[in-house]
Amino acid sequence: SGLSMDVAKMLARKAKVVAQNNDGILYLFKKNKIAFFHGFGSFAGKDGDRWKVNVAGKAPAELAGTHVIIATGSKPRALPNVPIDNVRGRTSFALSTLQQVVSLGATTVRVRLDDKEEHTLQTVNFCVANARYFGGGMKIAPDAKINDGFLDVINIGDIRTAKIILNAYTLYRGTHLDLSEVKDTLAKRIEARPLNEHQEVHIEVDGELLGRLPAVYEIVPGALRVRVPNQTR
Repeated sequence: SGLSMDVAKMLARKAKVVAQNNDGILYLFKKNKIAFFHGFGSFAGKDGDRWKVNVAGKAPAELAGTHVIIATGSKPRALPNVPIDNVRGRTSFALSTLQQVVSLGATTVRVRLDDKEEHTLQTVNFCVANARYFGGGMKIAPDAKINDGFLDVINIGDIRTAKIILNAYTLYRGTHLDLSEVKDTLAKRIEARPLNEHQEVHIEVDGELLGRLPAVYEIVPGALRVRVPNQTR
């Protein structure tokens, strides 16, 4: 359709509108000589016809009034099959990941899997995994087995920003492989390099920037020594 979404501009406008609304309410409070108490309020009973309200916060206060309005506020709606507690715990990581994807956009790299021919692909996120999860619990490689002798290769292609936003939750459910822009395969050796030798394509390991392409990822059997508890009795 040729439509696109400027997420950075959209978020900036949202922040501006919220700030204007908040400032407008504060202005009306001041204009009409309405006292504003910031904190957590709780009813402390009645004193005749007046309700007593305690305010806890940086500036505690004890208030009383004949009429009290209770504003319940709003409640976030959980994503399908993603408990709200998990969403809260992952919010900062998911937002920073989305911000990176939106700002960087797709790039083009050259990739060789095992002894196959090198080929060119577009990618928003090219992931080499030996286990299922990374980051804040994202199930990036849902079929990965740590002991099968293969690396799982997941490529998120040139997917549009709007579709990334609408389907971000699938990363936590491991159902993103159903998207047409996502391809997955297995390999024991992966070679990756920028299409242009002067282009910088950074390598990230679970949130840490450890270098840039070119790089080689390879399964090395028995390379790690693992200490486990003695099970003998």
